[in-house]
Amino acid sequence: MTPGMWKTGLRYTVVSLVSVAVSIGVIECIYRFIEPPQQVRAVNAREEFVQYDPILGWVNKAGAEGIFETDVFKTHISINQDGMRDEPVGPKQRFRVVVLGDSLTWGWGVEAPQRYTELLEQQLDIEVINFSVIGYAPVQYYLMLDQVLSYKPDLVLLSFTLHNDFNVGTNLELETYRPYALLRGGKLEILGYPIPDYRKYSAFAHKRSKPFITNFALGRLFYFTLKKENPALFKYLFSDLEKHAPRIEGLKAYNDELVHNRPDAPAVQEAGKITGALLKLMKDKLDSQHVPFAIYGIDNRPSSYQSAPYLALLKQQAGPLGIPVVATTGLVDNARFYIRGETHWNTSGHQKAASIVEPYLKQWIAQIRANGKISPEPPADH
Repeated sequence: MTPGMWKTGLRYTVVSLVSVAVSIGVIECIYRFIEPPQQVRAVNAREEFVQYDPILGWVNKAGAEGIFETDVFKTHISINQDGMRDEPVGPKQRFRVVVLGDSLTWGWGVEAPQRYTELLEQQLDIEVINFSVIGYAPVQYYLMLDQVLSYKPDLVLLSFTLHNDFNVGTNLELETYRPYALLRGGKLEILGYPIPDYRKYSAFAHKRSKPFITNFALGRLFYFTLKKENPALFKYLFSDLEKHAPRIEGLKAYNDELVHNRPDAPAVQEAGKITGALLKLMKDKLDSQHVPFAIYGIDNRPSSYQSAPYLALLKQQAGPLGIPVVATTGLVDNARFYIRGETHWNTSGHQKAASIVEPYLKQWIAQIRANGKISPEPPADH
């Protein structure tokens, strides 16, 4: 091939590549005008309702309001000026319960009035303040207690998600932007400071949780089409959890989350001890203000997940501290209580959860009104 032919071939190649790039750019611009709004919202859904916090990692964004939409649900979100997905909190007029929790109690995929916290409020004629934040864990619950106590609760109820709330010492491994806890020489240490600002990485919680291609309209089209049409390939290309899971004994990737799969693993048992130390700190702080403390063990893993060993681990840590624990038995094996393809409850799941905890909460309220305390043993089963 002569030099002239090489130059001609190179020229045609460059022209072709430039033409393709220009064509893609034009199509990208056109598609941005016709792209379904829900496709854009689905990429940044959570980030619209949280903001960076140097102590907790992130918090609900006070005053935020909008549509939270994924490919399976669409809900309205309103965050009050106190940073809660709840009604504005006024002067205390009724028995007041504060509930701490993560995305499930926050109401992922359901409207606020459909959550079990609101249902309990109506059923028992009490005030329930929902302090939940997407992605929170026991370290953050503990660090929130001063704010919680400023609302003068009569009872604090911790909604403990059994499948992932034991992940209290794994956040460094997962490159998650929040505080984490470790036991060193028998002493609990809360670490992770200074907490990086997740906004610098255009991601919520994980560095790689938001693929680069989703910054483009055509990239989002490809991303969500592949997620729907070929979940296996989508998981291979975009889920980083499979890479993280083997690094932490006793954890596995499940449905875009890390969950426990070996309750006997040393890492999981150590996580139980860390959780116990955090629960003790929470109990001591609440006791100092004469506020009773109880735990609602949330069982939100349909069929394939066995939660009984983790409920036993939670009770093993909470029992010696005098913290009663009740659990959402009856939910884990029934897929009709879950959003399609999700591990979060649908409206039926929240109704079921409310019906389970309601009799226990009713007895705790009676005990507190009678003597200001609750029994360290959970009330008799109903």
